[in-house]
Amino acid sequence: MLEIIIDFAKIASPILAAIISGFFVYLVSRHKKLKAKLLKSYLDIQFYQEVEKVHVEIAIGGHGKDTKLMVRNIVRKELKKDHSGVTPSSIQRKIDGLTRSLH
Repeated sequence: MLEIIIDFAKIASPILAAIISGFFVYLVSRHKKLKAKLLKSYLDIQFYQEVEKVHVEIAIGGHGKDTKLMVRNIVRKELKKDHSGVTPSSIQRKIDGLTRSLH
């Protein structure tokens, strides 16, 4: 009986090693894909921050004053939405870090 178990272990160990290594390759690949998606999300946030900046500049030209805070307050009160306090510099640091890790 012991010989059967030993023979089975000899046969199964390379198969088990291949399955385990394949699983780790899958995890690494999935991790890289998630990092790429996160980078894309940060780039989207950066884009919308720039859109807001340009919109404010245009609004100042038309009204003579910055309406950014007024618009944000309307969104907070009427739509019950708020941002997490992400700043353009923090987004840039995250983008730089993810870009380095993906290359």
